[in-house]
Amino acid sequence: LEDVTLIGLSMGGDFALRAAAFEPRVKRVIASGHAYDYMKVAPAPAAWMMVFFHRYLREFTNKIVPVLENLEAISARLKAISENIDDQVMAVRDSFTAIRSVADNVLDLERQIQERVEGPILETVALIAAVVKGLRTFFARVRA
Repeated sequence: LEDVTLIGLSMGGDFALRAAAFEPRVKRVIASGHAYDYMKVAPAPAAWMMVFFHRYLREFTNKIVPVLENLEAISARLKAISENIDDQVMAVRDSFTAIRSVADNVLDLERQIQERVEGPILETVALIAAVVKGLRTFFARVRA
């Protein structure tokens, strides 16, 4: 790498600037939200942020705990529903497997009927047709 661009946010921006100062391959730096010196951050804004977070974070946590408990109950219920759906899907799959087995058995029965019954019936019909033809020929000659 000879032509490097570093991008950093917050403390990463500070690190990107420091790296560029000591590394000649770094040609460009994009730094956002960095402090010039984190040891010299203004004490008044830091104190204000502590008061803000102390005041509102306590209120926020008091309000979020019931929500999180509800989310836990909802998650447990969704898991139970999901497991129930999985069971139902498996039951439907087993039903389709049973229906397919029945359909296969019906097709097999149809083949067996064709082999065992249809052939002899066709032979019997052919024999009756031959007998009828023979009787017609016989009676036609007797009349003649």
